[in-house]
Amino acid sequence: MTIAPLAIPGHPNSYDIQIADTLPLVEACVSDLCSCPAGIHFGLRVKPRIDPGTAQVEVDARCTCNLQPCVAVDLEGVRLSRMGKVSLVQLKANHSRKVWLVDFTVLGKEAFTHTNEEGASLKAVLESPAYKKLFYDVRRDADALYNLYNITLQNVLDVQLLELSVRISNHIHSCHLNGFAKAISLYLQPQSPSPFLWTKELGKALMQPHALVRAAMMSVMTGVV
Repeated sequence: MTIAPLAIPGHPNSYDIQIADTLPLVEACVSDLCSCPAGIHFGLRVKPRIDPGTAQVEVDARCTCNLQPCVAVDLEGVRLSRMGKVSLVQLKANHSRKVWLVDFTVLGKEAFTHTNEEGASLKAVLESPAYKKLFYDVRRDADALYNLYNITLQNVLDVQLLELSVRISNHIHSCHLNGFAKAISLYLQPQSPSPFLWTKELGKALMQPHALVRAAMMSVMTGVV
């Protein structure tokens, strides 16, 4: 199922939101995450063509840093943790315009283990060191993935900790971690509520009906209708 492209006012790009609520769509999701134009596919690192005189250390750096695919991940659920349940997993690869919403209320655990024609699965991508996974506050997500689905995340970059390190390096008060909404307001939309926050609240409303009120309020504040 494809939702109309998400267009954010003032943002030059739009994204295709794809709901994966069948196993064939999960296969399409996995294939999209794994199809990297840089030549890295499902954990297989292909080195770029270089001049014979290039130092090996430089080659390794290019392969590790410049070509490594990234997948942004976020989980939504009810009491998200080992004691709760996962309702929705959101994924987007840096090389793709598609945002995938995998419906776990319909598919259950099989959504993680089901493989495409090449043998790749969401579980394999999340556990592969070849793919950098971007989370904002990975703690509850990792707790749920490990204890409910036996998934051990590898190569995770927690953007919340990066935000903390920025404040520390700038000698800013840093006794507490900032939530996602706070970080967005500080760095991306300091003058007004961000449409990104409205989008997040709308996504939460799919799993938590009471969140629809916050989404409606955010819509009015941002001018997104």
